[in-house]
Amino acid sequence: MALIVERLSFGYGKRLILEDISFRLEAGELLGLLGPNGSGKTSLLAAIGGLRPVRGGRALLDGADLGELPPRERGKRIAYLPQDTHGAFSITVMDLVLLGRTPHTGFWPGRGDREEAARVLELLGLEELAFRDIRSLSGGERQRALLGRALAQQPRLLLLDEGTSAMDLRNQLRTMALLRRLCREEGLMVAAAIHDLNLALRFCDRLLLLQKGRACAFGGPEVLTSKAAAQVYGVAVDVVELNGRRVVLPR
Repeated sequence: MALIVERLSFGYGKRLILEDISFRLEAGELLGLLGPNGSGKTSLLAAIGGLRPVRGGRALLDGADLGELPPRERGKRIAYLPQDTHGAFSITVMDLVLLGRTPHTGFWPGRGDREEAARVLELLGLEELAFRDIRSLSGGERQRALLGRALAQQPRLLLLDEGTSAMDLRNQLRTMALLRRLCREEGLMVAAAIHDLNLALRFCDRLLLLQKGRACAFGGPEVLTSKAAAQVYGVAVDVVELNGRRVVLPR
């Protein structure tokens, strides 16, 4: 059980956004996609999820080519949370989470679907917001509700584009800890674009460093070194041990 990305390339016209990206993510692992703005993180998530037509290569999930699956079948395997989480229409948090059951049940959720939605709301600490309109929520609360919709799909692979960026520190830590627990206990695979390097070092099993659409490094958290960070981000940092954890400190 694995996600295998083989020489994936994507671009607009003559411009390449991603070039020959390859990596393997095992069941139960959390992958952090790191790199500056414009490095290709969002495009890579969209290409893996079948939301962008690739120019070359492929993404295989448990042996199935994701680019060739019908949308509903892909929706049973992959959930995607985009970076833009602004709510444009009126819907309660519960009904939003229930939308995650659509690939499995269509638009007529049953008792089991409502029980799954309630379970997800409890996991995310959203029970008290279940019947609030998402337009009345803060940005962080809305982001957690949208994550709930993704988790309600019960995907094999969860793709997150800055999935905790609007959350406060407590909910960032709580959410990342939950995702890591779901990886460990349920075999979920998570690929997450992350700007917070210390959050990535604390929770991710694998890191993929991107620069101008190319992979600079892939491996465990140890691949994020002072030299690698300077190369990718163009800033001087120290990666040091602090209280038993590796942390990034700008110079």
